[in-house]
Amino acid sequence: MRARRAMWTGLLTVACWASGNDAAQTASAAIIGHWQGLGEVVGAWPRARTLTVDLTITADDSVHGTIGDAVLVQGRLVVDRTSLLMPARWKSEFVAIAMLSGPVVRTENIWRTSVQLMLTPHGDVLEGGLSTTGLRVLSSERRTVGARLTMCRAPE
Repeated sequence: MRARRAMWTGLLTVACWASGNDAAQTASAAIIGHWQGLGEVVGAWPRARTLTVDLTITADDSVHGTIGDAVLVQGRLVVDRTSLLMPARWKSEFVAIAMLSGPVVRTENIWRTSVQLMLTPHGDVLEGGLSTTGLRVLSSERRTVGARLTMCRAPE
């Protein structure tokens, strides 16, 4: 099961980065803006049950903000062209891919190098999920941090 999840995460990352080479703008008016909310952590191993999420998506497809205690670096938005390959529960309209600077959960020393956010706008609500995989600190054991996301447009 873990191998399959890691394979899908890797496939999604590669496909999204490859599809992002188009010169056309990906971001639509429905997703451009400042979003804030929470990610409900799925999985039993992190003690933290929620992650704060603060994203800004710009018209040039850049994604800035924070996931938990980590800062997004070189974030970009792409159209989710892998939907045909994914189970229905994983389909999304957009995928944001970013490197991370700092720990995702500082109190638990959970560090990751990158994150994938699957995002679908519904008016002033942005829903989806996040996934990030990496080694557990001081271990060779791989652990995934996943969360269900619900964000609202931030007041201006």
